Amino acid sequence: MEPINPISMEQPKGPSFRVEDGHTVKWANWELHLKADQRAGMIISQAKVRDSETGELRSVMYKGFASEMFVPYMDPDEAWYFKSYMDAGEFGLGGTALALVPLNDCPRNSYYMDGVFVASDGKPLIQSNMICVFARYTGDVGWRHSETFLPGFNIREARPNVTLVARIAASVGNYDYIFDWEFQTDGLIRVKVGLSGMLMVKGTPLENIHQAPNQDDMSGTLVSENVIGVVHDHFITFHLDLDIDNTDNSFVKVNLVKEETLTGQSPRKSYLKAKRNVAATENDAKIKLKLYDPSEFHVINPLKRSRLGNSAWIQDCPQWHRG
Repeated sequence: MEPINPISMEQPKGPSFRVEDGHTVKWANWELHLKADQRAGMIISQAKVRDSETGELRSVMYKGFASEMFVPYMDPDEAWYFKSYMDAGEFGLGGTALALVPLNDCPRNSYYMDGVFVASDGKPLIQSNMICVFARYTGDVGWRHSETFLPGFNIREARPNVTLVARIAASVGNYDYIFDWEFQTDGLIRVKVGLSGMLMVKGTPLENIHQAPNQDDMSGTLVSENVIGVVHDHFITFHLDLDIDNTDNSFVKVNLVKEETLTGQSPRKSYLKAKRNVAATENDAKIKLKLYDPSEFHVINPLKRSRLGNSAWIQDCPQWHRG
């Protein structure tokens, strides 16, 4: 491909975040505690966002981390049928997180944090520079609006989407997982997991797909001569202990359902309506995701109300996308 010219994000006044006591990160309207963990890799705790009207720090999340990563391989052969890995529990996302490379893994003006763990002999094990914290702007729009229906007025405003990112990269065997916890100024927390590294492959006498007697019986794709990339998946689960305005929280399942209009009520025959169901027990809170049953999930504090009477809430795991 054609060469790419170097790209650099400049911060003439330096980074806009600060780290106190080695673990407390303060940036824009966010305040949170960050630490390395041998199993989970990185733990975010005591995440709070500052209210734009009162200036009060309001709790959002008590603790959040990657609890497990399940990687099952789909091959019934004798040397493969048992290959199912629990990457966090068996290897540790922190124990396999090596030092990040400045300017490649993390941009300029990043803050680096070490992990201090316990080795098998009981002595301290230091994973240097395993976490980096930085603010970034990737060219995305945070918010914009142009007013075009007011004659004589030229109203246009656009705000860049600058976010704070805490990152680790865990090298578990052949795969490298890049975990990003991203905080936005609108109070949103976004968790991203990127996959890099190399495939775990299986040897085969095949040098061309047409040599296979039955392609439907193959356990994966022929990715090179004598090499099959076995079908598998990566299931990542997260522990999210949310504290929306303190600990009195409820879990709400919101379903998008079809409502039919009454005869003579409207020329319209039906419309969509969001129906809320507050979980009374843990059994009520069970979720089975369905593509054709759109829903989203809220964690609310019913004791905290806005001036309009709405509960303090946070949206979690949306299954539909709204304009």
